[in-house]
Amino acid sequence: PQGNSPYLCSDMAGNALEWCYDCYQQNYYKNSPDKDPKGPEKEMETHVCRGGAFDSLLDNIYTTKRWHYFPKIKYDNLGVRLAK
Repeated sequence: PQGNSPYLCSDMAGNALEWCYDCYQQNYYKNSPDKDPKGPEKEMETHVCRGGAFDSLLDNIYTTKRWHYFPKIKYDNLGVRLAK
């Protein structure tokens, strides 16, 4: 991608998958609240990762894509975004 987002952030898609605080549950959004879902209450084995990385297929670089990764395994295509 090129250019700024509505929040004036530049070219942020496709560098690394983003590790999310939420634990992963395959069908969570099917039964979750529409506004500000908090993620599964029970600690799950894997966490949500979103977006795409430098090694992702073009169809997989969207923030709406959800993946699950294990916290104790090292991945070369995974990062975090610090936010305030």
